[in-house]
Amino acid sequence: MKLVYYPDPALTSKCEPITEFNEELHKTLDEMRTVMVQSNGIGLAANQVAILKTMFIMQDRKGKIWDFINPVIVSEDGVQYEQEGCLSFPGVYLQIARAASIVVKAQDRNGQEFQVVAEGIESVCILHEWEHIHSIIFIDKVSRQQRRAAEAILKRRPK
Repeated sequence: MKLVYYPDPALTSKCEPITEFNEELHKTLDEMRTVMVQSNGIGLAANQVAILKTMFIMQDRKGKIWDFINPVIVSEDGVQYEQEGCLSFPGVYLQIARAASIVVKAQDRNGQEFQVVAEGIESVCILHEWEHIHSIIFIDKVSRQQRRAAEAILKRRPK
């Protein structure tokens, strides 16, 4: 399993809901954890490793890694501006407006539903990864000038 980088089409492809909660899913989630940790990330969406499924993982402030399968944003409140990076956009950091707190409902790796209230960086991370699995990339959220600057940085990235 490897990260894909912009402009890989997987990053803007439609992801499908997960209906089977089995050993194959567990293995995929475990491999995603390895990729995220080895890449020094705090979140990773399935389409960032070319898997077109509606799931992502996130590491919270306490170090726990959460699996979010078929997530739904229930509510958003407030606004915060944070400098965001993305494993699929190495070297690019953008100031993005996000909700200051959110409520998200999802399923875990065994199909059990759960709900989480997230604030601060955890809210940012969940919204960033949720957008990934809905084919929205963070350079879509900035001005055309900022997007061109980000793309220029990516073109200089060694292959």
